[in-house]
Amino acid sequence: MHDAAVDILGQKIALERIKTEIPVRWPGARPLSVEELKSRVKSSPLIAGWRLPAETVDADSDLILALPDLYPNALPIVALPEPPEAGELPHVELDGTFCLTTSSALMELPADIRHAEHVVREASKVLAQGLSGENQEDFLDEASTYWTLGQPDKREIWLTSSCPRTSKLLHVAILKHAVVLADNAAQLETWLASVYPGLSPRIKPAAVLLSLPEPIYPRSYPKHTGDLITLASTAGDKALNLLASTLKPGAYGYIVFSFEHNKQTVLLGLRSDTGAHISIGVKSRCPLWRGYRKGRVPGTILLQQIANAKFPVVRMGVTRVDSDSLLHRTAGSHAQSVSNISVAVIGCGALGGMAIQLLAQIGIRRLTLVDGDVLTWQNVGRHVLSGQNVGKKKADGMKADILARFPDYDVEAIPERWEQAWKETPDLFSGHDMIIALSAEWLSDSMLNTLSKQGPDMPPVLFGWVEAHALAGHAVTVLPEGGCLRCLTDKFGEFQHSVFDVPPEHRIQREAACGAFYQPFTAASAAPTAAMVVKTALDALTGRITHSEHRTWVGAKDQSDMVDASITARWFQDLQTHGYERVYKKPIHEQTECPVCGRLS
Repeated sequence: MHDAAVDILGQKIALERIKTEIPVRWPGARPLSVEELKSRVKSSPLIAGWRLPAETVDADSDLILALPDLYPNALPIVALPEPPEAGELPHVELDGTFCLTTSSALMELPADIRHAEHVVREASKVLAQGLSGENQEDFLDEASTYWTLGQPDKREIWLTSSCPRTSKLLHVAILKHAVVLADNAAQLETWLASVYPGLSPRIKPAAVLLSLPEPIYPRSYPKHTGDLITLASTAGDKALNLLASTLKPGAYGYIVFSFEHNKQTVLLGLRSDTGAHISIGVKSRCPLWRGYRKGRVPGTILLQQIANAKFPVVRMGVTRVDSDSLLHRTAGSHAQSVSNISVAVIGCGALGGMAIQLLAQIGIRRLTLVDGDVLTWQNVGRHVLSGQNVGKKKADGMKADILARFPDYDVEAIPERWEQAWKETPDLFSGHDMIIALSAEWLSDSMLNTLSKQGPDMPPVLFGWVEAHALAGHAVTVLPEGGCLRCLTDKFGEFQHSVFDVPPEHRIQREAACGAFYQPFTAASAAPTAAMVVKTALDALTGRITHSEHRTWVGAKDQSDMVDASITARWFQDLQTHGYERVYKKPIHEQTECPVCGRLS
């Protein structure tokens, strides 16, 4: 660390102080040289360390107390004098350092002798619990970490299957950085085509998922194929038969173990490096299929041969990449409640792109995306799609984007205007639960509004858009009960509930081309409106909105001041009373002068 930085962080003074305090606190503490520390503790750069006698730390072993190079803005480290075997003690790393806190833990800083006392006390407690077996359950709480400690293959297994508690055969695709497993070849091909288009790895049935009746502790971790088969036998004959069909002489086989712990499914992976031959003497070898035609060895005999041979195995981490798992981490159990909902989105521009991503991420798995526009370089500045999609239809680009995240979603792209698609297919929207219109085109929105109120088999429609500079945003939900979009406009389509009036010089901009108009606003400015639109849609889809409603996001006052925007008369009192940077909710009542609702009444 640079001297100037050390002085700013107060390291020199803190180091001098603790060097005088440690021998007093732990009599007999022996200072360790930097070379001794480097050879012993390899997890992080250290600047000082001591070996503390066991009798002074109330432990069954001496402990090493070391200071990281960020001290006093990082906690002291505690380690064992000699590293244990991998997985021998909970919360002890391969180099013998104790894992006592997380990087996000809160603590008083800068650190001093009190922090050193605390970590030594905690390490002594963890050591005592580990030696007595009291904290063995902690191995299961962090099973994936202990399982892969010290393993040479750092690749993960990515499991696309959504049912990991049923023993079954799996198909494999080996990538450079991961091994992907799926229930069948078709599922795996779809997943790969969505996430890695253009990549065509070989797919083969060379994996198995084994559901175990009991958890696996480090003492039972397989070290070779003999241990593997012993462990698989605890899952019964079906598991052994599946394993026998997976382990091929002279080939890798991939195994995923699953078991329940604390009402969660734990997944642990393994690669079997099954050889083609076994030794039958000091210098003699024979094939695994000796006495049988190759590929015709009975499963029980093959497993016995493989077990006796003790071929090497490599433990691997497993990550679930199916939508059920990904959504559970982000949306919780709520994602399952909307998994069968179908939404059509008209308009895949900047606002629409953000909303589509949010809809997918909350668990809306059936999406129809309608937009005839092509993505241009001018769009990239605030669109969720990158420059790699320039020249493609926005609807196609957004479909690929969603499927790259959630390959098992049902996403349809219609790269044309909705009016044309609807003329060709009149029941275009009949299978959907909602239409979200985000194109902000009056003629289009007016027609869709009329259909939503008068058309047969039309779902509710939510209209969303931002005002100039995205100073405010609107979400108008049109339901059978209540008014409609036209109830909020004059007869020419002018929206009567805008929040701000922006001077002409700050309104819509244009380029030197026919119809090349645009609004200058950033993606960050539009994001609150996108979030409001999706939240409103979710409320309507789940029955929390039962009457047509108008929601408005009003941004920060300083943003409107920058473009000399004034507050409209309709909103002046609301903003004076309730303020900015919030969402306002108001019901939409049928208006007798509305050309749609008035006609219906």
